[in-house]
Amino acid sequence: MKHFLFSFVLVASTHAWAAPTITAQEAYDNSIYQLFDQADPELLQQIYGNPNEDGQAILEKMKRRPIITDPAQCFPAGFNQVNITVHTAPGSSGGQWLEVESPEGRFGPIPISSAGTIPAPDGHLKSYITPKGCFHNPTPEANAVSTTYGNSPMPHALFFIGHLYAIHGTLEEKHLGKRASHGCVRVSRVNAKALFDLALKYGTQNTNILIVD
Repeated sequence: MKHFLFSFVLVASTHAWAAPTITAQEAYDNSIYQLFDQADPELLQQIYGNPNEDGQAILEKMKRRPIITDPAQCFPAGFNQVNITVHTAPGSSGGQWLEVESPEGRFGPIPISSAGTIPAPDGHLKSYITPKGCFHNPTPEANAVSTTYGNSPMPHALFFIGHLYAIHGTLEEKHLGKRASHGCVRVSRVNAKALFDLALKYGTQNTNILIVD
């Protein structure tokens, strides 16, 4: 599959995004619960950040929350927003991809890798998930590494759930377009830096990530 380099081409947007009907914190909360089918209660408790509530109660709370997949609810109105839509299901071209709308134009498709059935740290095959939903205000980290997976480099990471899930660059660019990660959204190192720079330029508070099938 051809790897597309990140380039900015100004294209007039045909979308008129409605104002969001939920707060950023609500959107964040609505998305985290999807980890319940993979994560244990202690991990969810750590993510949710409430030491006074037991893990099982958090699991039940998360399972009752809806998943936001509508751009009109996820993407705030305004001209200074960086809106990233990640498509984890293979498209007509057969690959996974993301697209970006920003003050500098619309661009994509950009090949990605999301979660798949791959070797776990113990060597056994395991099926991982990439949480779907709406996320706001990611945490940037230019030189992140995965302490869970052998200090694997995660260059120019935008963490959207705690310090666990991010959009980041990968050294395994040959796998882009296929399910090959432990849950993060991988892009080429060139595209990771471009996304990272956009988020810093316009503000992470104006950066929104929508992950759908």
